[in-house]
Amino acid sequence: GFLVALQIFGQNSLLISGKVASRINGEPLPFATIRLSGTQYGTISNPEGNFDFYIPGSQAKDTLSISYVGFETFKIVVSDIPLPLVVNLEESITVLDEVEINGERLTAEQIIERALDRLEQNNSARPFIIKGFFRDIREQNGETVFLNEAAIDLQSQGVSKNRKFYIKGVRASHSRINPLLAGSLLNSGNSLMVNLEHDYWFNTLMQKLPQLALTIEDIVAKDGEAFYLITATETTAKDFLADKYKDMKYNLVRRYLIHCETYAFHKLEHLEFPTEGKYVAIEHPYEGDTLFYSKKGWNQVVEYEDYQGKMYLKYYDVNYAFDIVDEKNDEIYLDISCQFTFTVTGIDNSESEKPMGKRMMKGKPLALQSKKYDGDFWDDPSNAKLVPLTKKQIEGLEKFQPLEEQFRSKKRD
Repeated sequence: GFLVALQIFGQNSLLISGKVASRINGEPLPFATIRLSGTQYGTISNPEGNFDFYIPGSQAKDTLSISYVGFETFKIVVSDIPLPLVVNLEESITVLDEVEINGERLTAEQIIERALDRLEQNNSARPFIIKGFFRDIREQNGETVFLNEAAIDLQSQGVSKNRKFYIKGVRASHSRINPLLAGSLLNSGNSLMVNLEHDYWFNTLMQKLPQLALTIEDIVAKDGEAFYLITATETTAKDFLADKYKDMKYNLVRRYLIHCETYAFHKLEHLEFPTEGKYVAIEHPYEGDTLFYSKKGWNQVVEYEDYQGKMYLKYYDVNYAFDIVDEKNDEIYLDISCQFTFTVTGIDNSESEKPMGKRMMKGKPLALQSKKYDGDFWDDPSNAKLVPLTKKQIEGLEKFQPLEEQFRSKKRD
């Protein structure tokens, strides 16, 4: 079901809160698109299918749409939303031949080739600004122990070009991450720029795709349109492992959702997981000679959306999980998982607007790039919010102190 509540903040903003799930099995649908139809205003649902969407009160007559690949799109005028509204999202059935579209039969390789040839045509080659929110959240032994969020203006010169980032607001919880990891890249670097500084996906597409064995896995529907789902799978071993780990292998899966008419890339996924051994990815131990880093999985997803005839980033999400293993007794010392999510809430492609905020520094952790927590900024409902935290995440983060108190008391160097 899809449950929505509508709340008015003053005269200027509406908060639409809801949950997106499948009618078939009741499972939540993470990263569902919630958008004002025909505008750049939007957000996504969290891993539990929940979302919060702030919109200007002046747009109460606009249409709210909720869409998810493989399901029928739901639409309703904002001012007509009852309390509560429950909607079952129905699965879409695409009546198309498996590999023949408009009378043309293509191989997976030919579809990818056309998509690569049309990158410049389908994606903006002009400068633009993306407004969005970034979340860095960490779990340790099953409990959420760190949260860092930032409001960002991302300035790009066009497809496959370097990006610049401007910080409008930053807030961070107290960290309960084990000191063993204090000096790691994940904690000492800028997690936003590590993930988004360069357009990883276009570079990967250009360099790696022609070398992969590709298959057409399915044809799926979204918003009444058809998309090819192309898959590539490899089994390989890391070539930089220590000698005693050379036989460890992992699966690498890439998936590409490509529009059947325009050949625009709409969604890309990169998944890797071990199939043999512990998949120890570095030779040197963390401490003494018994604790080793053991990677469990890595999943990157990026989704694009059409706006004014060009494809722009919708969200970027990375999930990364690993263990610190004590080889002396083959026990897990630490179980760590990280999630980095950048959600786009608005796009400006007029070329006349300038990004807001302070230019981000590359070598300094994001949480340290704002000396003062601006409560007024985060409390103002006219500033769009990131997708809501899950109940489990809140319980872990607030184990010893409410988050708002942590934000206000967090010391920065």
